[in-house]
Amino acid sequence: MRYILQRLRSLTGAEWKHLLTALWLIPAVRLALSAFPFKSMLRFIDELDPAKQEASPAYVDGASWALALMARTLLGDKPCLTQALALQILLRRRAIPSTLRIGVKRDEQGGLAAHAWLEREERVLIGGADSPKQYALLQSPDQYGGALV
Repeated sequence: MRYILQRLRSLTGAEWKHLLTALWLIPAVRLALSAFPFKSMLRFIDELDPAKQEASPAYVDGASWALALMARTLLGDKPCLTQALALQILLRRRAIPSTLRIGVKRDEQGGLAAHAWLEREERVLIGGADSPKQYALLQSPDQYGGALV
């Protein structure tokens, strides 16, 4: 607990802003995923108007960090699709193209495990850097009706 308090005190203004954004965006995306069809979510993201804000690599890294932290904290062990879509929303608002990826693999019991991650220029931004190697990529969401920009 002491480490957590020390870490919170050491956060910069930008880190606090990312955390506060993630605090409301993660539950909002999770709620939207439970209320609307997946294709509707993709269409919503695709239709977002980019703001006239520039985003540095530090912005992308900070937003990824905060969303991953909040998703794990608020959602437990299954936050991948929610955090990937949340980051895609933030990037779309800054006119930064990204691609949602969904893959599958066999789990230890022989069942199917699915996972989502977000990429930009073949770099995994959120969802685990090894995800493309660990999961067989399913058809991209843009190939079944949702453009991803």
